[in-house]
Amino acid sequence: MALIHTSPVLVPMFNALAAGALPETRVFHMVDESLIGNTIRAGGLQKEMIRRIVNQIEFGAAGGRGRGAFDLFVHRRGCACRAAVV
Repeated sequence: MALIHTSPVLVPMFNALAAGALPETRVFHMVDESLIGNTIRAGGLQKEMIRRIVNQIEFGAAGGRGRGAFDLFVHRRGCACRAAVV
């Protein structure tokens, strides 16, 4: 399972959560600190940022070599979505 973060400080917390909830699942992390900064500066998600997030999701799906669902939540801007990665 790929986890996309906007800060490296989130990695240990999500490692612990995943280990407790999904102990058999291989987890890897992708960090892009510019995602949240650029979104906040723009006042919300812009098309370019959405494309970058979709690219991150595709890279994560390829790295996990699997199919599945993802949840995306952009903190402070209230943008949440759910979709399938195939």
